[in-house]
Amino acid sequence: MRIGSDFDKMEFSWFGLDLLEPNALLTDTLISIFAFTFAILVAKNFPRQPFYNRWKWLFILQGASFFLGGFGHVLYNYTGVWGKFVPMIFATGFVMMVEHSMLTLIPESKRKIFLTLSKVKAGITLSILTTMMFTMDVENNLPKLLLVPSLNTTIGYFATQFFLGIKYGRTKSRALYLLPISVLVLVPAGIFQIMKINFHPWFDRNDAGHLLIVISLFLYYFAIKGYYRDTKEVITAES
Repeated sequence: MRIGSDFDKMEFSWFGLDLLEPNALLTDTLISIFAFTFAILVAKNFPRQPFYNRWKWLFILQGASFFLGGFGHVLYNYTGVWGKFVPMIFATGFVMMVEHSMLTLIPESKRKIFLTLSKVKAGITLSILTTMMFTMDVENNLPKLLLVPSLNTTIGYFATQFFLGIKYGRTKSRALYLLPISVLVLVPAGIFQIMKINFHPWFDRNDAGHLLIVISLFLYYFAIKGYYRDTKEVITAES
């Protein structure tokens, strides 16, 4: 175990290519598999309503982000920071989908302004990322670049999944309490990154965070499933 510094990146060769971090490729791919699976389950099992559609797109964009992110790690010798930049674009999209899905729960009179703020936040995030890519030596300042999507995710998740999950867990469906729990599950991932807590060369801080993300995906899906069950029962009882 190493704290405060990273293990040397594992190197391997394949078909004449000098590749890095096979562990990151494995755990990123694992996230993608679960994310795409849940996207299919949501599309098949739930109504085509804004709340469920936004969650479906969250799973799709998150799956795409981590699929590309895995190759960004393994092909870093060839793609450089651009291999990380593209997944960050997708990450901005799936964070916005989280926000929009939760905002469908608030009263319609307040929804438009918050949806607009969500879009503005995403636009600002993309603008900052793009500006940094073209004006900074991002190769030597990668933590600064990664800070931008991290802040965007933290703000979006706490403002919507955490607080709205608690609020509507009380009034709409107790299953929504799984969403603030999912946010808390991800907190250690940030701690691993900030403090550079690495457990093993084959299971570093990124891999530990990825495992927590997989857990969060399951919590998302069971929250959606429980919400559908509870709201369906209410509608049936009222009719």
